[in-house]
Amino acid sequence: MLKSPILNNSNCLLQYSSWISGDFKTEEEQSLLRQLLGCHHLRQLSLWGYLNLVDKLPDHFPPNLTYLHMGNTELEEDPMPTLEKLPNLRSLILDWNSYIGKEMVCSSAPTTPSNSSRCFPQLKSLMLESIQNLEEWKVERGHVCLFRLVIIVDCPKLKEIPNGLRFITTLRELQIQRVSEALRDRHREGGEDFYKVHHVPSIVIP
Repeated sequence: MLKSPILNNSNCLLQYSSWISGDFKTEEEQSLLRQLLGCHHLRQLSLWGYLNLVDKLPDHFPPNLTYLHMGNTELEEDPMPTLEKLPNLRSLILDWNSYIGKEMVCSSAPTTPSNSSRCFPQLKSLMLESIQNLEEWKVERGHVCLFRLVIIVDCPKLKEIPNGLRFITTLRELQIQRVSEALRDRHREGGEDFYKVHHVPSIVIP
């Protein structure tokens, strides 16, 4: 479909959503992936498989994306600096080993009078699932995020919830499942890090 002349003249075939699965190892496969990411009208994208893009995401994703689900992409470089710039993204799922690094940082660049942009300006739902190597996740205070739902599932090496979450007043629900017992205990009511999340109306920590 990506090779069709219709796509060369119009993005209408991918105006709404696309689900792509496979390992993008060859130059031809990577070229097709770049074509897909160049479809500006694409709204929803599920991308599953080893990307082999020099271990990092391309600089540009379709700017109209509202939903992105990535899995098994095995990125070695933190994807957040790229993804947080998407202006219309509302739901992001980083699934099974989409990222294999140890540290993830949201909004590391500070806000200045000349740069008032926000990280993830429209993102309401963020899910981190089965990011097996993730040890540290930071949400910097420099920008204001609008998260309403954060779900963390099966991240066994994660040491703590970001301190930056305490400044996100829009956050209404936090789910923490299948993580270390130490992390769960620290963020339950009465735990040493409960102050980070006490403002969240719904906290689910089995």
